[in-house]
Amino acid sequence: MNLLALACIVLAVTALYLGSSHQRLLRTPRPAWRWLALPLALLGAMAWIQAHGLAAGIAGLLCAAMLAAVGLPYLGWARTPATAPRSRR
Repeated sequence: MNLLALACIVLAVTALYLGSSHQRLLRTPRPAWRWLALPLALLGAMAWIQAHGLAAGIAGLLCAAMLAAVGLPYLGWARTPATAPRSRR
């Protein structure tokens, strides 16, 4: 149950990230994928709460979501070649 909950939350955060205009993992953002995040997040929340109870489930849910949300931009950064042109602000 823990792996299912973790997978659902990581996939939900990934869908939100890939729908953002600031993502760097794909060439173009996928805005339609943001709608996939809600059912995955609800399923992950139910799995966390079922496995650990209300308080611990919410804490586990938030920790997994924050870990994935912090890690995804670093994956995009690592995939960008060092010779890629920088964007100007």
